[in-house]
Amino acid sequence: MNNKTTPIIIIGIIGFVILTYFLSPAGPGSCDNKITITELPPEERQNGVQFITDHFKAPEEFIGEQFDSHDIIFLGEFGMPNYTVFGFRENVSLVKKVIPILLKKGIYLLAIEHLLAEDQEEIDKITSAREFDEPGAKRLISRRAPLFLFQDYVDLIRDVWTVNRGKSAGDPLFRIIGLNMKLNYVTLLQAQEAKELGKAFDGMVQEDFIFSVIDREIIGKKKKALVFVNMLYAIKKDILADRHIFYKDMELDYSGSPAKLTIDKVGDRAMVMLQHNLWVRNDQTLGFPIEGYFDALLRELPGRVQETAFFVKGSPFENLTITTAFIMPGTKPVFFSDICDAYILQGQLNYYTVPQMFTDTINEENMGQIKAMLQLPDEKSKTLEDITAEVRNLETVNSFMSSLPK
Repeated sequence: MNNKTTPIIIIGIIGFVILTYFLSPAGPGSCDNKITITELPPEERQNGVQFITDHFKAPEEFIGEQFDSHDIIFLGEFGMPNYTVFGFRENVSLVKKVIPILLKKGIYLLAIEHLLAEDQEEIDKITSAREFDEPGAKRLISRRAPLFLFQDYVDLIRDVWTVNRGKSAGDPLFRIIGLNMKLNYVTLLQAQEAKELGKAFDGMVQEDFIFSVIDREIIGKKKKALVFVNMLYAIKKDILADRHIFYKDMELDYSGSPAKLTIDKVGDRAMVMLQHNLWVRNDQTLGFPIEGYFDALLRELPGRVQETAFFVKGSPFENLTITTAFIMPGTKPVFFSDICDAYILQGQLNYYTVPQMFTDTINEENMGQIKAMLQLPDEKSKTLEDITAEVRNLETVNSFMSSLPK
């Protein structure tokens, strides 16, 4: 891959997802690529349904129990390369359910990628103040990525503030740790040479930066923590060949996801769980995980067990081969057990919804970055109102999700 292809790949992924799927005049899901659910042989389908039913465990309880034998648990939600422009309510809602369980176990750390490490002092201030500063919390979320403007993640900060507000003097405070580095999204999306692209990352591998925060704030302090990141940062083995290529073009060395780097350091004290979400395929389109394997099972599962968690090792799914996501063509086979230790089902994907958006953080200072992220023409006539309307178009993700097969 030459130095001029890396930015094109980034723009291709982001532009395809936003423009083709969600902002297309023909409407969500209008592209030629159709998302389908694989047809499983009857016996395989029956065995899968039986295993999930027999091993039913509420996801929040499952996560809590794993802290009896682990210090760091990575929870991987929906994610796209370099930055994620939308999320799903189901993912962050699970984290909210887990917080009370963490407290009962004496665990007081939640690390998330949707906040900046450089804002840690402000994060601590907002989550321990006498009154909740909602504008401040929105500002923190928007500083990480000015297009990721979802109220549920602000409400997650509020939930932590509520926990701390109810504590007595001298009790340990629950902390949210910001994991991410500040990126220049204009440079990221408009750079034509790898040397220019490297400036967006300040000459550092993003995954290494995130791991350095985990190492400093969690491992180095001998703490237990839930680490809530997108799935590309939670893959437990070094299988993401495209990430190696991406950074190599910038003369940087990629060593693996933050989860993989953490496991390298602490061994089985860390584990990886992935939440059931859409995957970005190798061809830069969206698809069901493993071509809809679990979605085929969800069709058969009774409603009460559609939200459950289970270990991958020892399950009928351990050796499912991953061929259309995460890996580059021609690489050796990757199995489901190579990417995670446990999997969390949260119901059928066509019921997933994006959180409510807020737009009051859009201003003259971040308009340029938002326009770059939305792939909008650089027209001086674009006003704040125009940009806000374009951002609101991301809410059409809900229409797209409801159109998925079930």
